[in-house]
Amino acid sequence: MSSIIMYLEDKYPQHPLLPTDIHKRAINFQVASIVSSSIQPLHNLNLLKYIEEKVGPDEKLPWVQSVIRKGFTGEIKLTCSPVGFERG
Repeated sequence: MSSIIMYLEDKYPQHPLLPTDIHKRAINFQVASIVSSSIQPLHNLNLLKYIEEKVGPDEKLPWVQSVIRKGFTGEIKLTCSPVGFERG
């Protein structure tokens, strides 16, 4: 996801997606990383089948929900920080 954002930033600099402040840019990349590495993969059917094999069908949904909740909790902490989340 970050590479797409970087491509669009370079291709269309007149329409920035990211803030100019380096700290705020870093937070944007952190949020994108949380989504792409911990939240989004849990929507993959193969991964969900694997998790079900490991924890059982009754535990799969609660396990996945807890991991997604942790990801969103991390995002909320980042976006509500004093530096904050914003786009360009």
